[in-house]
Amino acid sequence: MSNAEWDIFKRIENLEQDIETAKPTLKDANTMALFAFGLAFGALTMRSPAHARKTKDSYLRDLKKLNLSPGILNKLEQVMLEVCDIVEPLSR
Repeated sequence: MSNAEWDIFKRIENLEQDIETAKPTLKDANTMALFAFGLAFGALTMRSPAHARKTKDSYLRDLKKLNLSPGILNKLEQVMLEVCDIVEPLSR
């Protein structure tokens, strides 16, 4: 007989095994990081949508100092431009 109270422990064990066997790829990590960056930038610019592009420019200036690859910088800029396009109408 299964007891729901103890089933949770079995589910946790299964989850731990799934995590151990899952091998996230570099592409997975990059995609998640880019998504998280976009969400964070979106949340920041929603507070002051009129300054979204100025914030984007400031962030890009700082990110370029980190010697990131041009491909990553381009993707980050694309994400920030998309966010700017979404939040700027909020300032009107």
